[in-house]
Amino acid sequence: MPFITLLNSAESGQIMPAVGLDTGAYGNNVSNCSAWPETWRDGPCAQTVINAVVSWLKMAYNGGVRSIRLDQANSYGDTTTVGTAIALSGVPRENIWLLTKVGNGLSMGYADITAEFATILANMSISYVDTVLIHWPTATAPSQEPACNAGDPKYNATFCRLESWRALVDIWKAGGARSIGVSNYNSSELQEIVDAGMPLPAINQIPLNLYRSSSQLATITWCLRHNVVVNAYR
Repeated sequence: MPFITLLNSAESGQIMPAVGLDTGAYGNNVSNCSAWPETWRDGPCAQTVINAVVSWLKMAYNGGVRSIRLDQANSYGDTTTVGTAIALSGVPRENIWLLTKVGNGLSMGYADITAEFATILANMSISYVDTVLIHWPTATAPSQEPACNAGDPKYNATFCRLESWRALVDIWKAGGARSIGVSNYNSSELQEIVDAGMPLPAINQIPLNLYRSSSQLATITWCLRHNVVVNAYR
């Protein structure tokens, strides 16, 4: 299993498994859970998700892997399901690298991100995550912060992103997450963090494959220059 050293907003010397099991999906097919085992949500297909996560954790742990990565997000709607699977697997929490995400269809802004993260910990019955990312650089749900509400005269996408990032920085400093980062950010959105004088992300998780490498070149170049790990999703 290859590992990646995290810098910037991460514990010193922290290394992340390069590959993990994603617990989300595109779509919401609940008519035949066994035909689509990646189906998300704490609902009709929850047991299918539990079975898949337990199987992944046990297979890796019994095979000698001692840092097993799970990728999860609050917007997947499966925090309780994944938390249940972690408990049922019998794999020690310290041997599971749990990456979660806040935002993306959910509220953004300092207060909302802070509350959302607390809900993730409660739903999963855990005290910390290894990594938390801002899932998307734009807000689409109502927020306590006027700057994060697209229809509000005070809407300011940059301010909203920075306030959301400030929430993650404080979560990291308080020990709620061992590392923090972003997802789907481009180079200009990352540069806003530099211009604000805030700690840089450890990770930027972006859609990257053989068919989308050239379109991401500017973002990849920026990340490499600033020691931000580029982590691909399909």
